[in-house]
Amino acid sequence: MHIQDPSKAKELVPHWGYADRVLPCTNDAGTCAYLDSIYRSHDFSMVFSFILWATIVCIVITWGILRLLNRFGNVSLRTTIEIEGQRKSTSSSLYSRVTRTSFTFVRRHLFPTFPGSTFGHASRLQVLILAILSAYILIFSLVGITYQSWETPNLHDPSVFDTRTGFGGFADRAGVFAFALTPLAIFLSTRESILTLITGLSYQHFIFLHRWTGRLIFMLGSMHTLGWMIVKGCLYQPQPSTFNAFIIQPYILWGVAAMICLIFLYAFSIKSVIKYTGYEFFLISHLISAILFIVMCWKHWPNLECWIIASLVTILFDFALRMLSFVLIHFKILGKKKGFVSPQANISFFDDLNGKVVRLDFEHVHQAWQPGQHFFLTFPKLSIWQSHPFTTISSPHPNQSIQKHSYIIRCRTGETAKIGALEATNTTTSVLLSGPYGSHKNWHQSPNILAITGGTGISFTIPILHEAALHPGKGFLQLVWIIRRPENLEWARPELEALKRHPSIHVLVLVTSGNNEKNTNNEKDLLFGSETNKYHSTKDKKDSEIFYSERFEIIYMNCRPDMNEIIGQYLKQAQGDRVLIIGSGPPQMGVDARTAAASFNYPKKVWRGEEKGDVEFYWDY
Repeated sequence: MHIQDPSKAKELVPHWGYADRVLPCTNDAGTCAYLDSIYRSHDFSMVFSFILWATIVCIVITWGILRLLNRFGNVSLRTTIEIEGQRKSTSSSLYSRVTRTSFTFVRRHLFPTFPGSTFGHASRLQVLILAILSAYILIFSLVGITYQSWETPNLHDPSVFDTRTGFGGFADRAGVFAFALTPLAIFLSTRESILTLITGLSYQHFIFLHRWTGRLIFMLGSMHTLGWMIVKGCLYQPQPSTFNAFIIQPYILWGVAAMICLIFLYAFSIKSVIKYTGYEFFLISHLISAILFIVMCWKHWPNLECWIIASLVTILFDFALRMLSFVLIHFKILGKKKGFVSPQANISFFDDLNGKVVRLDFEHVHQAWQPGQHFFLTFPKLSIWQSHPFTTISSPHPNQSIQKHSYIIRCRTGETAKIGALEATNTTTSVLLSGPYGSHKNWHQSPNILAITGGTGISFTIPILHEAALHPGKGFLQLVWIIRRPENLEWARPELEALKRHPSIHVLVLVTSGNNEKNTNNEKDLLFGSETNKYHSTKDKKDSEIFYSERFEIIYMNCRPDMNEIIGQYLKQAQGDRVLIIGSGPPQMGVDARTAAASFNYPKKVWRGEEKGDVEFYWDY
């Protein structure tokens, strides 16, 4: 604090995150009262920021403990009975009934999409978490502030009076919260996230909170900047000399630079701006400007370096793990091929009404991943600076050193468009891998699995069903693949043929473009098995022999399928255990499926021991 004179101090009292307090106060009474209030306010700021982080850590740890208990506990307490040929599983554990009833209640009421367009496709649960965080910031930005003003003589000209208020303490509180939220925003964006290990959720599910935490930081930073501009530019006298002397101080210039970076981060994160500038520009500029923002915050106020160090450590740790993953995949010290090894992928091209689709197939020596996980792929022939996430449709083989990779990629714009353009020149391309990333769930532990997928989202669901089918005692496993044309089946022909060899897996393909030769006005028949709508290829009789069977059905439609009917029909056929619904595809399809799945959760039934009312849902974005 520049209004204190350390040379007159008998004692310097340290305050975490702030300048040392000079005691005794030798200023006038009003200035001393103001200093008391500002230091008290800052001490509250630090306490509130640490309480916020303590709460977050406790929630994450509790989530992890509950997940472990649900995974390993209560297994021996389950009772299986058979009623009218249907196997039913109930739990005699009070803990299991309480937790599952609670989870079911949350899914039913908080999984549907939040109304309106402000939050996009976010669920009520995501918006609730954001609302709680925002409410905490709002309430504790106002608590502990001294709502009083003092007219005090200027230190350099006693004939001029300064107006000192609690507004400076409020501005500092906003700055402290902005610093404290910075490591949280970064933590929510990292690929190598400990949150994924603890919660089982892919890092992609935290992007909504990352985006809105960043916006909270932007608002807090703006209030902090505006607050001190008002204090130094209006309340302190004389003007404009006071403001001019204030704005040229090095720590203020660093703060202004940090705010410029923050404005850039916010402006270039708007969806319309990303669409205009391109995702590649957004990704690179976002990372660079975020690092610059953190460094400039450190230079602006090094007293709060605890939050800055946490932010930088998170970034560096994430980057180090990415590089380690890349090295372990591509650098070999054993075998015939040593050193750097880049696999060569064979490319298959498929024409589609909505753009070209390519399939990549290659083999590479590295450890297996978990079903449903994805890799970031870089194509050196196209660009060494860009990588994009793609889920492999092939199943991992934990007991083999050579892993087969297959990817289905829709060519849109940017890098994927360049892949599609290779059809004219190449049928192979080199690939660099980074990963795996994604969920860490044990999918096979769910008795019944319904996989709903649209288009190229089939890559996520097939490996999970394949793994589940390898475990004995499974219930009803069904894949519902929604495509526009029957020719799209060729994208995943090898994997679909492999699924047919599992007697526990049923495949239902819904072709939404309709059938030119066979039509019906009965939508229910279209969706659930009118014999006249089952697949018979007019192009190749062999297709009918490969795809059609008792457990493989293709139905033509003239509309989008109703997710409530799909899930409802599945539940009628499933055994009396709890159900897991997984899926991947267009965002709106995920919204519809999530809303429908939520409506089939019945907390009262689960409390009574009817586990069929426990419908878990996971959508891969």
